[in-house]
Amino acid sequence: MAKKPVKPKRSASAVGKHSRNKGKGFERTVAAAFREVYGDQVKRGWQARQGSDAPDVEGVPGYWIEAKHHHKVSIRAAWQQVAAAQEDAKRKGDGRASDTPLIICKDDGEEPLAVLRFSDFVSLLGRVKQLEARGAGRPAPEFENGDKLDVSGPPVASDRLVLAQP
Repeated sequence: MAKKPVKPKRSASAVGKHSRNKGKGFERTVAAAFREVYGDQVKRGWQARQGSDAPDVEGVPGYWIEAKHHHKVSIRAAWQQVAAAQEDAKRKGDGRASDTPLIICKDDGEEPLAVLRFSDFVSLLGRVKQLEARGAGRPAPEFENGDKLDVSGPPVASDRLVLAQP
């Protein structure tokens, strides 16, 4: 029986660089998905320039967005990071400190998930219901890319990162 070839071990710095690049790429993907809805105001955050108390994706009104892509994401650890970053921002007088935390996380080989506090999710559904009631009989709103918002059914599955419809 032939021996299986052994992969050379990567150095710690190479592994770290790979992880950083994977995270940056995912932040860009998340920002691009939100840019389809909110336009060019959405940008990937610059933690290196602004410090650790900046969101990974900026420009989505009312939301502090953290993007996590790991082999296996720890949602609780990500949540604690958001809470600590918002606390730092609050001490510095940053108005974003009161934004609703939203974590977009992706395990390797899995589809991305959006994580909100349950109370924030229920509040969001209430706002959607109000918009539906006000918009009855009106045409569906369009995104900048021409897609229409359809809240009549379940989220649409896709092979790329999309914002699921409520």
